[in-house]
Amino acid sequence: MNIQQLQSHIPQISQHSQASQQMNSPAQYNLDSIPGDWVLAIIHQSAHKVGIAGKQICQCCGYHVCEFQLKLSVDKEDLSFLGSGYPLYFTFIKNCIFLLCLHLMAAGQFNIISNYQGQDCRPKKKLQDPEDKVCLRDIVTIFSLANRKNDQELLALEDILTLSSTFLMMVFLIYFRKNQKKLDVFCDLQELTPSDYTVMAYNIDQSDKLKQYFEIDLFKLSRKMKVKKINLAYDLSKINELKEQKNNILNKKKQCFLNQEQFNEEELEDVNNKLEEQKKKCNFTGLAFVSFKYERMKSEVIQIAKKQYAAPIINTFTGLNFNEGRSLDYYGHPIYVEVAPEPTDINWNVIYIWANHSIYRRIFGAVINIIVNFILSVVVYLSILKQVKVLGELSKNYNDNDTFNGHYIKVHLYSLGYSMITVFINSFLLQELTRAIVSFQAYPTFSQVSLAIASKLSFMMFLNSVFMQCLIALESGNVYYAGGLAYNMTYFFISNAFIPPIIQMLDISSLVKSIKQYYYKKYGILTQQELNELLEFPEHKIEESYAEVLKTMNVTFFVGPLVPLGYIFSIIGLILFYWAEKYQLLRKKTVKHTPSFQLSSKMTDSLQLIPIIHILSTSAFKYFIQKNLSLISIIGLIISLIYHFIPNNKLVALIWDFGEHDEYEKYCDSIFPFNYDRENPITQQKALRRWLKRQQRYEQRKEKRIKSGDDYATLKQKEKEIKLQLELFQ
Repeated sequence: MNIQQLQSHIPQISQHSQASQQMNSPAQYNLDSIPGDWVLAIIHQSAHKVGIAGKQICQCCGYHVCEFQLKLSVDKEDLSFLGSGYPLYFTFIKNCIFLLCLHLMAAGQFNIISNYQGQDCRPKKKLQDPEDKVCLRDIVTIFSLANRKNDQELLALEDILTLSSTFLMMVFLIYFRKNQKKLDVFCDLQELTPSDYTVMAYNIDQSDKLKQYFEIDLFKLSRKMKVKKINLAYDLSKINELKEQKNNILNKKKQCFLNQEQFNEEELEDVNNKLEEQKKKCNFTGLAFVSFKYERMKSEVIQIAKKQYAAPIINTFTGLNFNEGRSLDYYGHPIYVEVAPEPTDINWNVIYIWANHSIYRRIFGAVINIIVNFILSVVVYLSILKQVKVLGELSKNYNDNDTFNGHYIKVHLYSLGYSMITVFINSFLLQELTRAIVSFQAYPTFSQVSLAIASKLSFMMFLNSVFMQCLIALESGNVYYAGGLAYNMTYFFISNAFIPPIIQMLDISSLVKSIKQYYYKKYGILTQQELNELLEFPEHKIEESYAEVLKTMNVTFFVGPLVPLGYIFSIIGLILFYWAEKYQLLRKKTVKHTPSFQLSSKMTDSLQLIPIIHILSTSAFKYFIQKNLSLISIIGLIISLIYHFIPNNKLVALIWDFGEHDEYEKYCDSIFPFNYDRENPITQQKALRRWLKRQQRYEQRKEKRIKSGDDYATLKQKEKEIKLQLELFQ
């Protein structure tokens, strides 16, 4: 029976198999068992699907098994169970599409039509020598700015339309931020999560007085405070070393199983005992997650703390992400507090590095990133330079034996080929190198990892895709001649519209996993934990998708004035990319980490560069072609620069009052699908077993209520009461 058949038989298997009976007993679930049980692994896979959760719980991770898949037409608000990050992400793509359409209607369509009606590019019949440095009228140049470079009246009108479009974009971006914040508030109210009640405190020198400090000493009994749970972060370096030893022992056990040899179980038991002992000896990193009874209490702690001013300014200009937490006096020692990230957003494996010496890694990683980006930029520069030389040689070697059409076919093929090289470097090589560098920099949350990757990728993709080509085009003077910038960017827009969605739909990571699953089903052997991980869907990488969208937006508004057809291709590309992303998320991907609101907010900050990019590029191309710069362009550039430095988040907060939306519900661990102690590697195992037992008691009480004849409405009202009562027995 293959994997698909097993998946279709999960209900029957879960009722009748011995393996599924073990699922009802958390103590019997052994992640080190060899060979792993495929039924349990498929249940684990289903627990990590994106969909509507059912009653059954995976005993290895505590997540509810997905019962129903969501339709592709599902509203963004219905994805709020993933946090606000994904509804905001899909809204971000939609608004980028709308922004392109807005500019296309305001100025782009005029550019396309007026360029088409221009007569400055010469028809092919009147040009027989390809070495002539004139604009050839063909499918590319007929819609480009070069075809009406001498029409002063139309160019003046275009300046006015460009300025008007820039104003519309500025207004829309402010309105977009308003809707962004509104959606975040909606998602926050829809789902109760542990971070609603929790602060992250760090630089703590002693942890034994935390509860007393926050409940009594901080407010001097002037306010009633109740701490529900404190979870400490520890140094995992020695734990990870022991896990490596354990993996080596498990590999020996797998070999013994394959060779039908006897294995000494004492060796495995010994390393397991060492792991348990080491968990008790782990060094405290000075970081703790303090959860309160009500969200109001968390807000009061944040408000009383002193705000830092230097760190946000440094982060704005350096991107090094220094700690921006507010300070408190903790018995004569300064500690810092901020709203805690979601438990699944925390990078537990590196948070101990962040708490101690991540700044050095951050600075060193930034230097390495500059070096790597410089090398890749040189590669792109040399490849484009080679293209210019090859095209020049083609023109010199042109003779009577070559047809005129044949020559231009070669020119177009070379332009397309080098555009594909740029897409490959951006889509594959740059992504992997950037991910490795950001991983080394040890960011404490996955949202910060995503933000760092997306920011670096979008900038370098834009640099490699446009800046280098523009630089060489200006050096060689070939913007709209055969094989020039207009040709390269036209083919880039075409390839960029279709290649990223195709890559998303092909989903190479899923294909690789399918091959591995087939191999291990036939020939291999894995532990239960390895099998669970193998059958999980690949994780959705939201940071790479953000970078792809930002790259498309930056390139389009930079080169759009020269090749206005790029607006249309980018709209088509983003629509295809939107649906490819939605399909992959709902059918082929898993979401392990909850993206924060800050990720979407920072990506929107990047969109504020678009008015500057557009005005600057429009002025640059017109100056290159006409050798003059209009007053309207200068005014537009000044206005866009002023707009960029306006703190739009504060402006939105002044215009629209979103109010305070603290939750009135009490902190209740039973209703949370995840929590800090269940995600923390040190406390995970015990906390998960305790939570699973509490869930079993809850289901038993629920069944008794149903048998006693309570109607559904009454049952739903009592559901939270039961869970709150169970908290008392924790």
